[in-house]
Amino acid sequence: MSARVVSPSLVLLRLGSYARQNRIHQALAEIGRIHKTVHILRTLDDEEYRRRMGRELNKGEASHELSRFLCFGKEGALRGREFGDQLHTFSCLSVLHNAVVAWNMVHIGPSSSSYEPRASVVTMSCSA
Repeated sequence: MSARVVSPSLVLLRLGSYARQNRIHQALAEIGRIHKTVHILRTLDDEEYRRRMGRELNKGEASHELSRFLCFGKEGALRGREFGDQLHTFSCLSVLHNAVVAWNMVHIGPSSSSYEPRASVVTMSCSA
């Protein structure tokens, strides 16, 4: 792979076609279990890691929410039966999504960097 003789996708295809009793398959499965265990333990132990994962998940969810908002034609449902029609719909949605994100970066980014939050004291009083 490092000599660029074989593509990574071909290596993964070959590894995926091995029988489950194959030693390479078993070794890779064990390595995967080790990584999963390390991830679980790190998640349980490190609060900053959990917060960072939450922020990344929120970014993804916000992106999906924007796509759902933008896909309002035909009540947001795919009507094309052919793969090409669906691919065309999703490609257009992707272009529109990227245009909205780019517009936000250009116009909202500079204005939010100049924003300085001011501390304000709010007093609540209840008169009975």
